[in-house]
Amino acid sequence: MNTPSSPLSVDRSIIGAIRTVPIHPRPGIESPEPMLPFVTISRQPYSGAWTFAQQLVEALNVSDPGVRPWTCWDRELVEKVAADHHMSKELIEAIEDGQHSWLIDFLSSLSFVDGPEAADVAKAYERIATTVRKLAAGGRVVIVGRGGVFITRRMRGGIHIRLVAPFEDRVAFMIRQLGTRPQDAPSLLQRFDRNRLAFLKRYWPSESVVPETFAATLNTSQLDTTTMIQIVQSLIRQRVAAAR
Repeated sequence: MNTPSSPLSVDRSIIGAIRTVPIHPRPGIESPEPMLPFVTISRQPYSGAWTFAQQLVEALNVSDPGVRPWTCWDRELVEKVAADHHMSKELIEAIEDGQHSWLIDFLSSLSFVDGPEAADVAKAYERIATTVRKLAAGGRVVIVGRGGVFITRRMRGGIHIRLVAPFEDRVAFMIRQLGTRPQDAPSLLQRFDRNRLAFLKRYWPSESVVPETFAATLNTSQLDTTTMIQIVQSLIRQRVAAAR
């Protein structure tokens, strides 16, 4: 004759059975995708962003190796957009820094330009923005300039960095990098500064390049490259840990 089970033993057997039942997602409900970190670098002209981005990627691939390596997208972004969409590299480059873009921005503000030239520039930037979003969505990329901070600011995983330096230090850097005559460099850099601000104002009129936009603003004249890399690596680790 079987002895009746106690209520406690019944409860334990039920709980044990429940724990062994596999739980499948309900139809139509997907598990959240893992957060994939990426970095955008906004910079003042000739503050050393390209060199820093290259060295940052090298350091990340040592400290954070993965199935897919970290990659840098600056000049490479221009080449990719040009190749994917059969567009002129010169046009794409001019959008952010060229006098061509600044002139269109100025005239557009006066409502004088609404023709094919302005349309070509707008189309080119639309292609850039699409490519930047795709790269950021895949994670493990460092995207330099092109308004990347504003294009991706609502995407998970973004660590947004701003590089700055005193005007005189950027003038000296330009002279070393471009071989610009010292008497010409200050006015040329001022033009680059105007172009960069006009570019951001044209495509992101409601946004501002203020410290609150970024996870960190780094002065490349005050911080060495190793220190700046360590800061960005720490921010990436914090973002990944917070997403777990």
